[in-house]
Amino acid sequence: MMKVFVPLVATATLAWSAALIAQAPVKSASVPPARFTDPDRVAKLTSSFGDIDRVFKEYAEREHIPGAVWGIIIDGRLAHVGVTGYRDVASKAPVDSGTVFRIASMTKSFTALAILKLRDEGKLSLDDLAEKWVPELAGLTYPTSDSPRLTIRHLMSHATGFPEDNPWGDQQLAVTDEEMSKMMRAGIPFSNAPGVAYEYSNYGFAILGRIVTKASGMPYRQYVEQSILRPLGMTSTTLEPRSVPAARLAQGYRWEDEQWKLEPQLPDGAFGSMGGMLTSARDLGVYVGMYLSAWPPHDGPETGPVKRSSMREMQQVQRPRPSSVTRASNGALQLYTAATHSASASRAIATSRTSSRTRAACPASARSCDGCRSTASASSRSGTERTRTGPARRPTRSPSCSKRAGSCLGSRSRPPC
Repeated sequence: MMKVFVPLVATATLAWSAALIAQAPVKSASVPPARFTDPDRVAKLTSSFGDIDRVFKEYAEREHIPGAVWGIIIDGRLAHVGVTGYRDVASKAPVDSGTVFRIASMTKSFTALAILKLRDEGKLSLDDLAEKWVPELAGLTYPTSDSPRLTIRHLMSHATGFPEDNPWGDQQLAVTDEEMSKMMRAGIPFSNAPGVAYEYSNYGFAILGRIVTKASGMPYRQYVEQSILRPLGMTSTTLEPRSVPAARLAQGYRWEDEQWKLEPQLPDGAFGSMGGMLTSARDLGVYVGMYLSAWPPHDGPETGPVKRSSMREMQQVQRPRPSSVTRASNGALQLYTAATHSASASRAIATSRTSSRTRAACPASARSCDGCRSTASASSRSGTERTRTGPARRPTRSPSCSKRAGSCLGSRSRPPC
């Protein structure tokens, strides 16, 4: 399987109003873009590239990662790309700056961006009932009689109440639209009432992909390509592994029996909107640069496919995790708070694991979930993972029992487990 390390500006959105119809320009004071005053700033940052390369290479060797690429973005520009290892172990073909990796759950940020763009155009509201766009959800059996019906906002903030579905979700990438419809009509289990707790849901983002299709009037893949990828010039980014030239594709592997075993890429299907995207360091750098351009707020024309205010909206934490007390393996009591998470997450690297389970942790950056605002990286990686045939039904539990730390809408952030 492939593991993708993408310290990347995260996803999705927080909006408490109903649909925001496209707005006329507002009057404002003159606020030019922020500028740094140190004339040697870029040179000082550049001097650290060698140390950063060494950290990534040592990590790849220690964690049995066959190949990786990482990038450093300065002032919205991809200033450095580092590589290590192989994109194809059998042929020993090396990773280079043009290698295309599956980026797994970073796909969710594209899905969230598409939803926001449709929201900004007045085509949907974040508070629309999900069943308005996906009628198969109208027959869901909710866990309590006072449960609210699912909304787009619930889906984007991992607040659906669906049980966590890793690695099951990744294994559904290739299912057809009809197969997904059949699954939804058969019912989806709940572990909480919607809107009370954070629980990571690939299923929820597959449903959001269906909503993008319905609201835009075209397939999800076509809408993302036409409305996001093409305007940004992201020519190496795709949802279909078969469209990537063989000489550029990073294979996925799992480390088993002291050797790398190939994990074949699944073709794009109904679950592609939750984790099927593939991209290169160059394209990912453009994507991260777009998010960076939104901060801090400033005057000037809109140059991206989505408004800067909406991209800033994506960085607001939507669902924090309450404090909780747990018992460590040695029997000691541990208090978990938001401050605990902030300290631990600042030392974490955002990760996503394809063809199996996916994970991520929020760095210290105040404005991002699922990554930091200065680097982007990807790797093809191993791992022996548990499997299951579907989301397991579990008893309803209180929010304080959730394992997760919190989320931006369309994103996730969590402490190390």
